Amino acid sequence: MDVVKEIAEFGISEELVRAVLEQYGDEEDFFERAEDYCDASGGVCGFIYYTDTLEFTEENFALIIRHATELAEGIGYDDIFIMVSQFGCINLTPQEVAEAMYNPESENHTEVYNALAWFALEEVANAAVNAKDA
Repeated sequence: MDVVKEIAEFGISEELVRAVLEQYGDEEDFFERAEDYCDASGGVCGFIYYTDTLEFTEENFALIIRHATELAEGIGYDDIFIMVSQFGCINLTPQEVAEAMYNPESENHTEVYNALAWFALEEVANAAVNAKDA
């Protein structure tokens, strides 16, 4: 079984799937436990500490933003900043999100980058659940 390809069939790029699985550390275990990871706030290996989530987002920023943009457009948001400002793990305006995404000196940079890492994780987990149910 090619876990990456199976998950990617549900609307996530193979590159982003691969990045999340590498961060997690075990493809098969992730696939089997995907239901547990659809809400990252419970703590998921590789996505718990800011040092991990910041590095993950920095390394995969373009992949995350590409997926977030496609999703935002698909569900009717004018831009990703509005969508991200609605994430339950942050309480920021779209303008604050935009500044934090592109300004590492922003006071909200860590919070937004953490949210983007969790977003990627949850998107891959949801796609894995869909792949298992297919």
